[in-house]
Amino acid sequence: MKLVFLINNGKEVAGGSYAQYKFGEYLAKRGNYVTIFGGDRPVFFKNYQLPKKLKLNFRGKFPKLFKGWEVIDTIWKKIYLHFVIIPYMKKEKPDYIVGFLREEAITTVKLSKKLGIKSINFIFETPIWMKKQIGNRFKNEYRGKFKKSWEKTKFAYQETNFLIPNSELTRKECSQWLKRIVEVPIYPGMDFIRKKSNIREKNQIIYIGRLNEYKNVDILIEALSMVKDAPKLVIIGCGEEENKLKGLSNKLNVKCDFKGRVTDEEKWLELRKSMFMVFPSSFEGFGIPPAESLICGKPCICSHIPIFHEVYQNKVEYFEENNVIDLAKKIKFLLNNANYRKKKGKEGKKYVKSKFSWKKSAEKIEKILTDYKNEQ
Repeated sequence: MKLVFLINNGKEVAGGSYAQYKFGEYLAKRGNYVTIFGGDRPVFFKNYQLPKKLKLNFRGKFPKLFKGWEVIDTIWKKIYLHFVIIPYMKKEKPDYIVGFLREEAITTVKLSKKLGIKSINFIFETPIWMKKQIGNRFKNEYRGKFKKSWEKTKFAYQETNFLIPNSELTRKECSQWLKRIVEVPIYPGMDFIRKKSNIREKNQIIYIGRLNEYKNVDILIEALSMVKDAPKLVIIGCGEEENKLKGLSNKLNVKCDFKGRVTDEEKWLELRKSMFMVFPSSFEGFGIPPAESLICGKPCICSHIPIFHEVYQNKVEYFEENNVIDLAKKIKFLLNNANYRKKKGKEGKKYVKSKFSWKKSAEKIEKILTDYKNEQ
């Protein structure tokens, strides 16, 4: 099969975009011809070995250095679409166009209708679900252009040939929102890495993810300020909350190492050096970082929300969402119980290896698309 993925990513690739790249990579490893049209070349591709049947094309995005950059970037994106992507589609005639979330979901369906190519959209969230889970923090944002983009996305999802969710909870929420059939969920996978014996655990814990309001990294910093002789907090990721979080860590005298964007190799190194991960997010469609922690044999503390219970069951530790005191208590417990950390890390690693695989996920995606193609 020939597949074209559309991913409007920046240099930092969050969970959803990262999953699209990995699905594309493993579908190519299975012998499919996969072309990805991305925004910026992700940092994690540094020193990355790509399969021969995977082609990457990056249009480049205008940086946020001046007022009006977004308008210019949008114009450039339209030019690239009409003079690069569409001619490529007409020439190569792919079997499917693959998108996800808002902008790329809308573009995927437009191209599908224009060029007569079947469409797939991977789905992670809905505005109703986010309102229910996050409350006023999302409600205050859900207006203007943001609200309109969700309305267009809803229409695009309803017109898509296949909708593939990343969890059972996502499938349920999207089915209710869209009033249509959504395929069975396909979980993201996990890279199985070999542990190097010369990497020693240090006095640090880790957070990986975007730095925005819903991720609650401020609560994590506040919780660490309540822990005597707290370990260093390594933070991997970027976002609009970064300066605020740096200010908070200085104010509360919490040792934080803001790593920003890192390669996959650097990410795995920091995970192996850490005692455990804390992932205090209030909303996820899946949540990949806890699995990355567990595959390294490191426990993870997660907020007590439904999606984590579906995905990770009893293999992670839970604290009451947004409760700083409860989080501080859980952090202290793990810090003071090395044997328990080792036991939970071992159990978590075994669970993740048995449950999440990019290879198996690619096989499931391929079967869905092959079966549909053969029925036509």
